[in-house]
Amino acid sequence: MELPGQQLYATHASSRLDYMLNLDIKRPPACQRLTGIFCVIGKSCSDIETLEKMISVGMNVAVINTTFGTRDENIEMIKMVREATKNYSEVMRKNCPVAVAINLAGRKIRTGHISDTYGTHVDLKEGEVVRLTSDETYKDRCSPYTLYVDFGGFVQQMKRGDRVLLDNERIELRVEVISTTTMTCRIERGGLLGSQKDVFIPNVVFDMPNFTDNDRLDIEMAVRQQVDIIVAPFVHNSSPVKELKSILGPKGKKIFIISEIKSLEGYRNFEEILEVSSGVIVCRQELGTDVQPKKLILAQKNLIARANKALFTPLLGHVLRQCCRLGAVKRYRHQRDDNNRNKRFNVVSYVRSVWFALTRVKSSLINSAVVRV
Repeated sequence: MELPGQQLYATHASSRLDYMLNLDIKRPPACQRLTGIFCVIGKSCSDIETLEKMISVGMNVAVINTTFGTRDENIEMIKMVREATKNYSEVMRKNCPVAVAINLAGRKIRTGHISDTYGTHVDLKEGEVVRLTSDETYKDRCSPYTLYVDFGGFVQQMKRGDRVLLDNERIELRVEVISTTTMTCRIERGGLLGSQKDVFIPNVVFDMPNFTDNDRLDIEMAVRQQVDIIVAPFVHNSSPVKELKSILGPKGKKIFIISEIKSLEGYRNFEEILEVSSGVIVCRQELGTDVQPKKLILAQKNLIARANKALFTPLLGHVLRQCCRLGAVKRYRHQRDDNNRNKRFNVVSYVRSVWFALTRVKSSLINSAVVRV
């Protein structure tokens, strides 16, 4: 029996020209999308109704980032995703599985909280000077002049001339002076900075534990909640994955481990990471900073080829930013709409737009894309 959406008659053509001539536009569209969509769940979609709509327009994996929200809130989110999946399956009268993934905070370095004096953001102006410190006195007192960084050995492992990128690389600093717990930086690209934003240092691998105490508690929670996937961030070699497997133990042996490749070190040790991982995510943003943006496409193609040689199909993170530039979608996180109903509508529209935008990604060697909502 011919399956809906397939051009089986055309496939028996003897030449490329005959194949094109026998394509039937009256056939219904293909019954299966080949690219999966990972949605990082946020507060804007933390209700069952919105989650059901996201499932209906293409969400395959719901990713919960443990960096944000309490552990109890994350557990509640897992329950809501499963409830939404159950409800949607009943409506469709068939099983429509949606996997649940936990994204660990890992070695992520973040800034502190903005002082109440300055509101929710501080304005870092290009050409001016700002100090970065690991002194906990400034943990909740960040200002345009001093920013707290939550890694104690941060300053000691830096050197003059290093670049410091803040808030998804929107803000760029250059290290000029280093002291015991503080370093003075020149602002080369300014902008508004909020609380607890990520800090990224290109081409520097810090000597720090693979998983924090909070990560270990989140891993225990993931095992108890029987999640499907754990995303291990900042994987530079096989060591973090092996350590994660030992923490999971026998009860978590069925959980898939996906490694995020974000650095030049991870690029170099890619084969040994593949050997111990269930999957990999190539994070284009951070990797592009480490290997230079002009060489990113070469690095990306090389990683995809190496993964396919090892019988892996890698996930490509951050590809949706290219779709944004093409006008297909806009990033929801830059929208500042206080109307909750509009937020929920925008999230669903965003996932639906991504569904269509992915048709512009022409590589059949990539099976998933990551979208943050």
